[in-house]
Amino acid sequence: MRKPRWFLILAALLAVCGTLLLAGSRSRRAAFHARARFKLEAKETDFLPMFFQDQLTVISNLLNTPGNRSILATTSKIDEKSFALERVGPVRSTRFVYVNYSGPESNCVRSVASNAANLVISFYATNQPSWGVTFLDSECFRPESPWERLQASVASFWQRSKAAVGW
Repeated sequence: MRKPRWFLILAALLAVCGTLLLAGSRSRRAAFHARARFKLEAKETDFLPMFFQDQLTVISNLLNTPGNRSILATTSKIDEKSFALERVGPVRSTRFVYVNYSGPESNCVRSVASNAANLVISFYATNQPSWGVTFLDSECFRPESPWERLQASVASFWQRSKAAVGW
């Protein structure tokens, strides 16, 4: 009698998890996503700054101020409430930084991301002249689903395990 009860509970939990994953991926498809990348480095030392994480916080705070959101909306010809800063982060093991935005129109969101990168460049040119910031590119992208992220992490774990064992 215990086996069917556990089986039913497990099946119900899996159904709820599957429904939540599908609902999250459907809501994500409605919006467009854009990324702008730029290179951030200290000019004199030519090394990756030790306080790089602090700079990511500075960039995020800079882009989230009401005045700068208004500037981005005006220059991108989009309503201030029509786009959202999703994330500011480093590109793994490089000096590159990305800024992700989402919104209802692909061209407008890409314009916001490019203008945000240009705003960061002008901020560093004005306030931190010893830092070099160079614009790289902007692109629209489709974010990975939770299932794709899980697959990538499992594949990465498997490759590291094989390398550690020497296969």
